[in-house]
Amino acid sequence: MATIDETLRRVPPQSVEAEESVLGGVLLDNTALDRVVELLQPDDFYRGAHRKLFSAML
Repeated sequence: MATIDETLRRVPPQSVEAEESVLGGVLLDNTALDRVVELLQPDDFYRGAHRKLFSAML
């Protein structure tokens, strides 16, 4: 049986719902992007489609 530490090494921490919320928030209010870019980079997104979308927003 895998321990929690072993599982965390295989699958990075992620929240697809949080990613969608960030992207949706920027789509609703593009001024939010100014604040988001101070905290996030495209590589911070787990899903490839989200990385591409965030990169396009920049």
